[in-house]
Amino acid sequence: MRLPTPSYAVPKWVSTIGGLLTAVLLALPVSAQNTGTVTGTVLDKLGRTPLNGAQVSIEGTTRGMLTDARGRFSLTNVPVGPVVVRATYIGYRTETQNVTVTAGSAVTVNFELGVSAVSLDEVVVTGTG
Repeated sequence: MRLPTPSYAVPKWVSTIGGLLTAVLLALPVSAQNTGTVTGTVLDKLGRTPLNGAQVSIEGTTRGMLTDARGRFSLTNVPVGPVVVRATYIGYRTETQNVTVTAGSAVTVNFELGVSAVSLDEVVVTGTG
C-alpha cells in the first residue's frame, strides 16, 4: 500500500528572497575580483607627525575618506588598474600619486604634505549703535 506524500506550499515571498539572496552571494566574488584596496598614511613633511582628518580620495571616483588620528587610511573597493590617489589637508599642499591597483590585493601609498601659505581676503567690520 502506497502512502500519499504530503505536499507543502512554499509562500512566494520565501522563494523570491531565496532567489535574491542567491544572486547577491554569487555576485560577491565577481565584485571582489574587480577591486582592490589602497592603504597608507598622511604625514606632515617637516615634523613627520600624522595628519588627522586629511582627505584621501581616488580621482574620478566617489571613493574617499578621512585619515584617523595616526594619519592612516584604507580605501576599499577601488577599481582595478591605474588610479590617481589625492591627499589634501587645509593649510598644506595637495599631493597626488599614481598607483596601479590589482584585484583582491592592497597597494600602499604614503604622503608627506608640506605647509602651504593660505592667502585670505581682508574683512572689514563696522559697528554702529
